[in-house]
Amino acid sequence: MLSLLSYGSQAQGEMRVGIKGAFNNTYLRNENVTNRNFKLDYETTYGESFGFSFNYAVTKNYSLDANILISKQKQNYQFNFGTEANPDLAELKNKLRYFDIPVLFKMKNNMGLYVEVGPQMSILFSDKETFDYKNSTLSYEEQHFKSDFRGFGVAGVIGAGADIRLNDNFEINAGVRLGYMFTDATNEFKDPDEKYPLDEKFSPVYGYDGSHSMNAAINYYANEYVDYKRTNRIWGGINIGLTYKIEKKEETKNIK
Repeated sequence: MLSLLSYGSQAQGEMRVGIKGAFNNTYLRNENVTNRNFKLDYETTYGESFGFSFNYAVTKNYSLDANILISKQKQNYQFNFGTEANPDLAELKNKLRYFDIPVLFKMKNNMGLYVEVGPQMSILFSDKETFDYKNSTLSYEEQHFKSDFRGFGVAGVIGAGADIRLNDNFEINAGVRLGYMFTDATNEFKDPDEKYPLDEKFSPVYGYDGSHSMNAAINYYANEYVDYKRTNRIWGGINIGLTYKIEKKEETKNIK
């Protein structure tokens, strides 16, 4: 980012730096959740992101937009350890934090309306999991199971919106972005004893020793053993930013 800033100050195009925030609907999609019917289901979750932006306009209508964001990726689940007629409910809450670095190609018209698309790198730096099961002693709050989640991911991002110029230097940008992580957000266990653990390790019916997250249990146990499925991080929401145009110093020449 510093290199881009240094280059932009010397280049002929317009350079802007600023701040950006977003409010997103967040989702950790896994087929082993989707296919469990009443036994396991998603709950709607939201997470915010904020950080810095850098935009370098190659021409009036084309630019590169790079961000460094701290993003919350949340996902809540509802377990049912009973039957559909007589439910025995528990709630699982995952709260992940990422450093997100999208680098997007941005196209806009003369009215300031734009579309953007590009890749994003994500680095996991925090994970917290809460399991609330009132009919058991297994409940815990904001425990860390970082080995169950992958530390790095690659995603694709697409967005649209409008740049609204306030004056010669300041500009507001508002729009929507959607993101999809192509790489797996969780880790698959390689050891057969870890991959198919005994009932007492994962099953809330027989007890839980806390060695792995309940999110990992989604992949390997829910009244029957299942094959591991990848987890895709998905998000989408409203983005708002404020940018400032960096003025370039005019070169002066002595005229004799």
